[in-house]
Amino acid sequence: MQNPVIDIQNLVVGYGDAPILNGISFQVEHNDFVGIVGPNGGGKTTLLKVIVGLLKPESGRITLNTDKPLGYLPQMNHHDDHFPILVNEVVLSGLFGQRGILSRYRKADHELVDYWLNYAGVAHLAKKRFGTLSGGQRQRVLLCRALVSDPDLLILDEPNTFVDNRFEGELYELLRQLNETRAIMVVTHDLGTISSYVKSIACVNRDLHHHKSNIITTKQLEAYNCPIQLITHGKVPHTVLLNHTKP
Repeated sequence: MQNPVIDIQNLVVGYGDAPILNGISFQVEHNDFVGIVGPNGGGKTTLLKVIVGLLKPESGRITLNTDKPLGYLPQMNHHDDHFPILVNEVVLSGLFGQRGILSRYRKADHELVDYWLNYAGVAHLAKKRFGTLSGGQRQRVLLCRALVSDPDLLILDEPNTFVDNRFEGELYELLRQLNETRAIMVVTHDLGTISSYVKSIACVNRDLHHHKSNIITTKQLEAYNCPIQLITHGKVPHTVLLNHTKP
């Protein structure tokens, strides 16, 4: 039996008597597509940053069962529109961890960049300055940067930020295709959109509860202490908004 691509045991993150993540344990299999949901401040982004090494945990263990770098698409915040970096250079920077910042890139590296730009439908933007792109175009380019090292685990933090509905649907279709060859973890506030794409749901609110299905009920959310907007499936799209108080 194949080991999970990532195995987290008893992870504690934060300081003092109220840690951000409180002794969570969690595994992601090589073919999983995990939607990570939960309230603001519940620890979703913190979990991702610890996994990719941007934060150090207080205690616990993270085991990565892959020799490849992780692919990481962080939340898209402010970008200097006048910074003179080209699209193909942004994607190439995804190989820094393997090649080093001062290394000379090989022809094969540039061919990888071309491949992923073409895959994401933005090859025509390769020589454009990154700061001139729309929000959706930027997210496609940053997704290429996360993919250029061919990771076994792709981690995305709210990738639909600053994009329109049309691109959001296209993005999740791309992720569905990518999930055929790698595991994916994605933080989202929009469980309604992503519920038809993910295979399991992790509710994060200091603790973590991994629900190994893409369908989740009101009672389960209450049991998980996960105050989010509940999305249900049916012929007529609808939502159920929960009243939720802390215990």
